[in-house]
Amino acid sequence: VGYAKENSPVGTVVMSTQNLRNPITLQVFDRDMTAGDPILNYKFELTTTAFAVNTEGVLVVNEPNLDREGPNNGRYSFQLFAREIGGEAASSPVSMVVHLLDVNDNEPVLPTYPQITVQAGDGRRNILRIQAKDEDEGGNAEVKYSIYHVSNNGKNKFEINETTGD
Repeated sequence: VGYAKENSPVGTVVMSTQNLRNPITLQVFDRDMTAGDPILNYKFELTTTAFAVNTEGVLVVNEPNLDREGPNNGRYSFQLFAREIGGEAASSPVSMVVHLLDVNDNEPVLPTYPQITVQAGDGRRNILRIQAKDEDEGGNAEVKYSIYHVSNNGKNKFEINETTGD
C-alpha cells in the first residue's frame, strides 16, 4: 500500500506510510541465482500508467494531475511484476494500492438561491442557511462563511454564522 499527494508532479516518490516518510522500493530476489552467476537486470511492468518504477527501483508518480476527487476516488489498484531483461522469466504479480492524499485544491461551491424578501421587524431571526459543497475531505473541506457586501447600508443589519451558514 502506498501514498502520494494528489496533483503530485511526475517523478514524485510514492511512500509506504501516510506520513510520507518511507519510499516504496522494490527489489528482486531470484532463487535460481547462485553466488557465482552473473547478476541479471530486471524491468518492472505495471498494469497502470499512473505509476512507474524508476531506475533505482522506487515507485513514483508517472502521470501529471492525478486527482483524488476523480473517477478512481483517489485509490489506484494495480499489479506489478519483474521481468528479466533479455529473458522470458517474470515474477508472479504483486498487487498494489496507492491512495492519493487530499490537498486543498477545490473551491467551495454555493448553490443558487432564489431572491428572498425580508419582512420588516426588530427581532433577530434566521432568514436562510447557506450551505456550500467542497469536494475535498477533512479539514480541507471545512468552509467558513462571511458576508462580503450588503447594499443600501444594510451591513449592520445582517450577520452570518461563520460555521453553520445561518
